[in-house]
Amino acid sequence: MKHMFIKSLLVASAAMIAWNCTGDTSTSTTTSSELFVVNETVWWINSGDTQYLIHPQDAQTGMWTVTDAYSKPVGIYDPISGGIFVDNQLVMVAPELNTLNKITPQKQIVSPEGVVVSDIYGNVVPQSSGSTPTSQATPLNIVSSSSPAATSTATQISSSADTPKPASSSVNTQEPAPASSSQKAQTAASSSSKKEDGGKIGNMTYTGSLEQDVANEGTIQTIVISNVQSDPTGSRDWKLYFLDMKYDGNAKTLTVSGKVSSDQKDKSLSETLKIDGNDVKFTLNIGSAAKGNTTPNNDQKSSSSKGDDKSSSSKGNDTPSEPLKYVNGGASGHGWATRYWDCCKPSCAWNENAGGNPTKTCTLQGGQVGPGDGSVCSGGPAAVCMSQIPFAVNDDLAYGFAAVPAADGGKCGRCFALKFTGTGKYETKAPHQALKGKTLVVMVSNIGGDVNHGQFDVMIPGGGVGAFNGCSSIWGNNLGEQYGGLLSDCEKEVGYNGDVLKKRRECLTEKCNSVFGNHKEAKEGCLFLANWMQAAGNPEHDYAEVECPSALKAKW
Repeated sequence: MKHMFIKSLLVASAAMIAWNCTGDTSTSTTTSSELFVVNETVWWINSGDTQYLIHPQDAQTGMWTVTDAYSKPVGIYDPISGGIFVDNQLVMVAPELNTLNKITPQKQIVSPEGVVVSDIYGNVVPQSSGSTPTSQATPLNIVSSSSPAATSTATQISSSADTPKPASSSVNTQEPAPASSSQKAQTAASSSSKKEDGGKIGNMTYTGSLEQDVANEGTIQTIVISNVQSDPTGSRDWKLYFLDMKYDGNAKTLTVSGKVSSDQKDKSLSETLKIDGNDVKFTLNIGSAAKGNTTPNNDQKSSSSKGDDKSSSSKGNDTPSEPLKYVNGGASGHGWATRYWDCCKPSCAWNENAGGNPTKTCTLQGGQVGPGDGSVCSGGPAAVCMSQIPFAVNDDLAYGFAAVPAADGGKCGRCFALKFTGTGKYETKAPHQALKGKTLVVMVSNIGGDVNHGQFDVMIPGGGVGAFNGCSSIWGNNLGEQYGGLLSDCEKEVGYNGDVLKKRRECLTEKCNSVFGNHKEAKEGCLFLANWMQAAGNPEHDYAEVECPSALKAKW
């Protein structure tokens, strides 16, 4: 994709910035001292005369913040669709981040190849010894369209990086950009941070790479860290929850292995462990975030080759997020979210309950059945389809299905946006606070006699079977508390003090992997509660009726 470069920059002083192609830095230019005051390296893009800065994903909130040129927050960036949203409205679709220039806290402009080409005032930045000479690093063209002199002398920059390196928040000023696309790919593949096959950390040694490029749903290269004196897995933050990290106390080794979960696509993820006093960071550049990678992946399988994957909720991750469209006069209020998965045929799967538009049903083995078949909870073959497990669209938006009070039975097929407030119905702990600001859009597929007004009972495998249990024939009776499921078990096991966010997520992740180890879709749905929902039990929300997103309607 071509770079998007700035043709003009509107500043408070309306100063014109220009330089000639000799790289002369003797001419200084004044501008607003507040312009581009950032404390981290950001991506820079413009839409007409409007400048946007895209800030890296916040590790705590998962948010991608968009600011103006003065670092005032104005919106958010959705890495799945590339959309920039201001006031919940899509204002533009950005190109891939690794094709954009960056602005550093030092007010330097960095090309997608990692070369510092100039400062924001147009002064060419001298390169370090051994790097490409300044005259070969073409500076960014920032000129005023009203200045003929500037237009005639400014060097026009070409879009020369159609095969870009993976995006990185760090800036490398020591190496010039490769001269050709093939050289770029070779450089990306042979980078020591990606292809090193071992090293030393303190008194420990390791084999394998701590940063890897891996395909969507691909298997990572196993990492083995030796001379580890104590079990470090308790320090996990579970950002890479799908990886297995096993400590062998006899051999004093930590082994990291696993396969990328299908709900984590086209992104870079990192997890840091505290190992014998050292912070050890594992990074995976997944899918399109790993362009230029030549690391083989022998375990990747196309999901289209699996017949049962057609109903997998992970498919929803291929769908860009849609701006929420609130229904005028629609139901709204305050309430809380509970969870359940009883395997029974939903109420909205009956024609008479759904106004002739019933939700589909399946057998417990995944085959589809008709709307007239009886429920597994009453001796029939019909059960809820695994396609109705919840799934994350991005870090702040997810889709799912839910039951509402029996008095609201007429709401079959209607959708509601649940925006979490950061509080809980019965307690407010770190998991609830970590969920604050996220939105879960649910489509009503069932009713519950034990569901109250404002309560949405979200369908999550392992969330508790509730009043009925049609799941015992496939998963036995080890699904946790009748009301609350595996998370309720974890709350009791780890207690209510200390770092309950980490403890509950860790406990729930282990239970999801154990109970649903042989059932991919159910495990993904269970891990949704541990990962996207931060293992928050009974979180409170403000809800409002919205038009149903196409990704949810497709699963109806």
